[in-house]
Amino acid sequence: MAGSNEVNANESKRVVPLNTWILISHFKLAYNMLRRDDGTFNRDLNEYLDRKVSANANPADGFTLLML
Repeated sequence: MAGSNEVNANESKRVVPLNTWILISHFKLAYNMLRRDDGTFNRDLNEYLDRKVSANANPADGFTLLML
């Protein structure tokens, strides 16, 4: 119907960009991998998969430590 605010389900799928759809799909996959059958969260597996990144030695907009 012209002028209505209803959105067709097929049209709404085309609105999401491909890279956003892939990002959401990866998030859902990771969430389902980390969730146990009883609904709890597998923290050990999460710690294993978590990326560890060291702090930047030269912060762009941070504070610097002054030795007095």
